[in-house]
Amino acid sequence: MRRNLITMLLCLLTAVGFAQKEKFLEPDIKAEFPDGVAAMMQFVRDNMKYPKDCEKEGICGRVVAAFVVETDGSLSNLEVLRSPDERLSKEVVRIIGLMPKWRPAIRDDKPIRMKYTMPVSFNLPKRGTMEAWPVEMWSCVNPKIEGAKEDPKGLYKLVKFAYEDGSKRDVPFEQYKYCGDSITLQLVEKKNTNNDYWMDIYDNDGYEFKYSASLNEHNTQIYDSNDKGFKFKWYSNYTNKPLFPYHQYVTEMYSSEYSIPYSARHVIDLLKMKTATDRKIYGCWYRIGVVTQVEGLDMFLAAPQDLYQIFDKDMYLHVYDLNPGKKLRAYFVLRPISYKENNIIVQHGAECKIDWINDDSFKLSFDRGDGTIVTELWKRSGLPRNYQRVFGTNLPTFQINNPIPNYFRMQ
Repeated sequence: MRRNLITMLLCLLTAVGFAQKEKFLEPDIKAEFPDGVAAMMQFVRDNMKYPKDCEKEGICGRVVAAFVVETDGSLSNLEVLRSPDERLSKEVVRIIGLMPKWRPAIRDDKPIRMKYTMPVSFNLPKRGTMEAWPVEMWSCVNPKIEGAKEDPKGLYKLVKFAYEDGSKRDVPFEQYKYCGDSITLQLVEKKNTNNDYWMDIYDNDGYEFKYSASLNEHNTQIYDSNDKGFKFKWYSNYTNKPLFPYHQYVTEMYSSEYSIPYSARHVIDLLKMKTATDRKIYGCWYRIGVVTQVEGLDMFLAAPQDLYQIFDKDMYLHVYDLNPGKKLRAYFVLRPISYKENNIIVQHGAECKIDWINDDSFKLSFDRGDGTIVTELWKRSGLPRNYQRVFGTNLPTFQINNPIPNYFRMQ
């Protein structure tokens, strides 16, 4: 068993009529695991096995299970209410099935049936250590640095919401902030499979996050910032989003070490142009357009949208610029790539042929799936300037000076 791979937040909450029509009486004494909650937590730690496939794929999150404690202390009607993955659900079901009989709930000196929910959070360890980052991360921050007046820099994951009444809630989606020197970007994971990783990125806040001892001109506050994370406080005017109570301050808790998957970190590294250099294809390229034939003549067609591609040893990143020249907004696709002899690369399961025009441009040809060969023209280029300002690079950006399609210039 690998206890250090798991940090769990367990809590028992009474639920009345939670998933069934049956109504449960309010007890005088709640049902309890033998020897109490601490013993139950230890029992789960001793028996829990993090599914290896989930660990390898970076799958984590909270499983919420519910069950009834019968009058004889046995557990029945076990069900999983929410879960990030079926394999995590099965592990929680298995461990609850191993539990001994509980002490039943009591009402009027008689045992009664009672229903409970039990959330179990699976959290992967931070890289480079065998210790997992606690779910209640802010209760474990070193008091010597808590509240440090540091500006957040780099990539952080949103791990919890806190509200004005003191309650907290785990985040039911994957969201990150990338804090740069001039702006803060919001990144939201759209899809994550074994082969593909999709992410939206946009300038949601419109300014750089800086430590502020009180509400700033944006009616927000950055506090408790240090090398491990920060808190971001903002005022909600949403009327239809349960996560954000209307006319209340919401605090978002961000961590730089809490289960940030390799895929998210690799996206940022590629945007910073941290790529290998021993192949001339490595680095960033811009799709100029598509070459096709019309009545036997080669024709050049403009690309339908601005697309950049960053090549690395094992992965490549599509960068779709959705708002060229304006407020930064894009989506990324990170996928595996392999290189073969004779200038053949394998992208998204398809073989593509590279014909080099010179060291700074090439044609990429592939079968679009119906027997039609598509040929794209690519030119070496840096990302647009609004990206480079955020990610700290300074590379020439290739542009076409329309309407003359064959006149190119470097900026």
